[in-house]
Amino acid sequence: MYCLHCGNKLRADDDFCPACGRQVERDGAQRGKKKKRGKRKPSPARWVLPLLIALLVVAAGAISAKKLTANRRGAAGAGSPAGA
Repeated sequence: MYCLHCGNKLRADDDFCPACGRQVERDGAQRGKKKKRGKRKPSPARWVLPLLIALLVVAAGAISAKKLTANRRGAAGAGSPAGA
């Protein structure tokens, strides 16, 4: 077998050409096509950060809503007469 890039003779177990360093293309492999990979498991880093950001947004909204309702209750009670 010979290297498709430089024509150097290759051994049967060579994965890369010793002359030019290119990867050896084997039976049925076509030039310019990438090898298909199996499905990889999604990395936890892809979903952990968005999840943390979403939780922080929800928590901030809950805290803001609680403070807003507390301020409204306090303002409503302050406007009423003291003796009533």
